[in-house]
Amino acid sequence: MDSSVAIVNDLLVQVHRSLLQYAAESWPWAAVNDLDTEQHLLMTARRQEQVVGRMVAFLKECKHPIDFGVYPYEYTSLHFVSLGFFLNRLRESEAAVLVELEAALPRLTEDSEASELVQNAVGVQKDVLKSLSEFHLAGSSEIGSASE
Repeated sequence: MDSSVAIVNDLLVQVHRSLLQYAAESWPWAAVNDLDTEQHLLMTARRQEQVVGRMVAFLKECKHPIDFGVYPYEYTSLHFVSLGFFLNRLRESEAAVLVELEAALPRLTEDSEASELVQNAVGVQKDVLKSLSEFHLAGSSEIGSASE
């Protein structure tokens, strides 16, 4: 169980310090007419944050010290980019989180509780990616044109 708890904590850091969670705390530049996009993004981040809560509860139940990690420094360079550029980067980043979650599943076969927790996180992350693919910027039919 010790190794599965460590894996869950590593995944907690990946999800809790994801670019989506960073965006929820520090919103990128957006036009006034893109406020609906901001609200959609915040709702999506809240869904992902529920995964974090479940992981924290699991780790507390296992009496494991929780490492919440820190946001990658590279995120600070995304404060002054267009929303279209940011959303493209966000989709790429969240797809990488999904890869990490899915890659962990085979290592959790001995711990059904941890495996179920991560399987749930995979489902939520797939929903997050679907939600991100539905973003549309005001006045734009495509997110993040080549000129951005």
